[in-house]
Amino acid sequence: QTVIASKGIDLSAEKLHKIATNFTLKNQNDVNALKQKLISKYQLDQSTSTEELQTFLAQKYKVKQDTDDFSYILNRYKIETEKILQYISQKNLFPLNLEQKMDIIQTPSFMVPSIPAGAMLPPLPLKSGVKKSIVYLTLSKNLLDEHTEISIPSMMIHEGIPGHHLQFSWASQHSSLIRKIFNANDLSEGWTTMLEDYMLDIGYASELADEIRFITKRDIARIGARVAIDLYFMSGNKKYLDIGITCDLSSNDPFICAGNLLKAVTGFVDDRVQGELNWYSQERAYPLSYLTGNFLVWELKAKYQEKFKDKTDYEFHQEYLQAGNMPIKILEGLLLQDN
Repeated sequence: QTVIASKGIDLSAEKLHKIATNFTLKNQNDVNALKQKLISKYQLDQSTSTEELQTFLAQKYKVKQDTDDFSYILNRYKIETEKILQYISQKNLFPLNLEQKMDIIQTPSFMVPSIPAGAMLPPLPLKSGVKKSIVYLTLSKNLLDEHTEISIPSMMIHEGIPGHHLQFSWASQHSSLIRKIFNANDLSEGWTTMLEDYMLDIGYASELADEIRFITKRDIARIGARVAIDLYFMSGNKKYLDIGITCDLSSNDPFICAGNLLKAVTGFVDDRVQGELNWYSQERAYPLSYLTGNFLVWELKAKYQEKFKDKTDYEFHQEYLQAGNMPIKILEGLLLQDN
């Protein structure tokens, strides 16, 4: 509980476990509803499982290969970045009036074991000038199903603009030293996971919205499992792995139990499961910050919209981004004050 509190999160382990259980159930229901729509759309057998549908979509929407290396996938990510930027600029959804740059590169080999699919190295907070981030993408033949035409949009929304890159770029421009450098996991990860739904809600990539949302819901299921596994790794108590998902938890090896839960929830390929667990085992209370932050950001936005009914999404996003880094509970007090 002390470790959780050190992240600026004032929720008990039991409350976090309940949030994870409720989220997992709702997310699973959403996935099942989307599955039925897509089975009908593609005229698949009604007995098609969630995992089979995910495999079908991954194959159908593979990125077209035009080279022998992975540069074609990196280029596809760069194209998606420009599409997202153009869309949100036209819609005037986020403050974009800052000097920024983002490099998208393949994950260096020594970092691969702890970066399952992608990650972002944010702008140096104390460096002046253009705000530059590096997006790492872990690419291999075994991970191609993680980098498809219907998974790339969510990855770039999360890691790039309007996700981590934009949030950290604005934070690094704040006049307060602490708001530049504070490591507010719930604020940053809550922001990005919220955006994965928000961008589809407002119409981005509408021609493949159901396909992207299905893959996104399958992928974001990880954040419910992360809470369970994080609490389990910190406490050694298997009760935290019970979030309503049927899977084998009989092993005495914590990696096997955690991996079985993560795979049952998400359908991740084995290499990604292992990469996720490698990362979780190095951190404490960071993995659970994703769902916790997601829960708190949506809650904050609802409170903000209720109090300031005349304000737009742009105004909420602007205030959120330009406030700098801090736990969401502190940000709530800042954003909801009358002046």
